[in-house]
Amino acid sequence: MLTRIEIRIEKNEEPINYNMSSLFHGALMEKIETAYVEKLHTNGLKPYSQNLKLTKESAIWSVCTLTKEAEKNIIPPLLDNDLTQIEIKHKSISVPIAEKTVTEISYEQLLKETYFGECPKTMNIAFTSPTAFKSQDRYIFYPTVRHVFQSLINKFDESSMVSEIGTEEILEQIEDHIDIIGYNLRSMRFHLEGTGIPSFMGSIRIKINSTQQMANLIWLLGKYGEYSGTGIKTSLGMGGIRT
Repeated sequence: MLTRIEIRIEKNEEPINYNMSSLFHGALMEKIETAYVEKLHTNGLKPYSQNLKLTKESAIWSVCTLTKEAEKNIIPPLLDNDLTQIEIKHKSISVPIAEKTVTEISYEQLLKETYFGECPKTMNIAFTSPTAFKSQDRYIFYPTVRHVFQSLINKFDESSMVSEIGTEEILEQIEDHIDIIGYNLRSMRFHLEGTGIPSFMGSIRIKINSTQQMANLIWLLGKYGEYSGTGIKTSLGMGGIRT
């Protein structure tokens, strides 16, 4: 089960920016049972993501879970009617909550709507929070087809109980048959624990020069990515995408 809770935050005297995402992560961990927090810290890939989406009018804190266990432990504390504000202890502020909305979809339904459907052979991908990848101990702060989809495949295979995608052959086919045909990107720094991580935001448009089945697979991964994010540190606020 994939679940997303979006918490719209009221305008506040304290400006909210992307670099506060890790502080919101801290606030999230304080709402979860200690035993499950400890379990999360020992895992490799995290079964959840969280990030901030900022507009001129408001800020939206999005928290997504990728497994039933994660949903059971993370979502209910955020839906609690007594939770009317987010405590950002590092800055000694309370952020009022204006609205909460929940979206969920099963892996079976996601497969039905994408992999077993008839999806377009073009896709727009918006990177809605600072995004980066890491390869050979270097940060990659621009989107390549391989990095974007290798990350999505790894996350999907780690969390899905219904199917597994990842093989080197599939990655090579994706790399060989998908072109980036347009982009609108900007570089930026995502500050985390005193370190500025080179990253990017913006959007790309891709074209799938392959079979209908390949197009369906790409849409499966893209829609899954709206919950998992792509790239590094998606649990700390990076890598949010929309397709």
